[in-house]
Amino acid sequence: MKRAIFSVLVCLSFISCTRQNCGVGERLKNRFSQADVVIVGEFGNIEKYLLLPTAQGADWRVAYIHVDQVLKGHLNSNTGDSFIEHSRDWTKVYFPNSWDQGWGNSPKFVPGQKGILSLRNIGGWSDLSVYDQDAKVALDYYDFQPLSELENIKKIIAVR
Repeated sequence: MKRAIFSVLVCLSFISCTRQNCGVGERLKNRFSQADVVIVGEFGNIEKYLLLPTAQGADWRVAYIHVDQVLKGHLNSNTGDSFIEHSRDWTKVYFPNSWDQGWGNSPKFVPGQKGILSLRNIGGWSDLSVYDQDAKVALDYYDFQPLSELENIKKIIAVR
């Protein structure tokens, strides 16, 4: 049931504004204004997430991000992993690494990559929440922006 709800929410995020029915600027505005958390940071380690079954071929990854700045929302200081130093300077994000249909539009991250992230809280509607109650995801191409867009993103967040 949780997987079905998760799939519906992912689909709705794409239906709400696709490239065909709204411009790139509007899509970017929607993703960042509706985000639970917006951060500026650099990707550290990225690992295959083995605890979560690979639903719909998502091939889940967990990325650890050194947070330089929180532009919107709040991060929890606990990463949920005992092997990482608990610090407000780090957070993690889950993302599908698959190029399969349905996941090909999601961002793919690499260590050392720097930028601005629009993150969504998972809450209780995904299997991820069983393992990490504070799980955050990046599911849409526009959820990651280069640092050159920082001033634009700050304006988007301030207006909405």
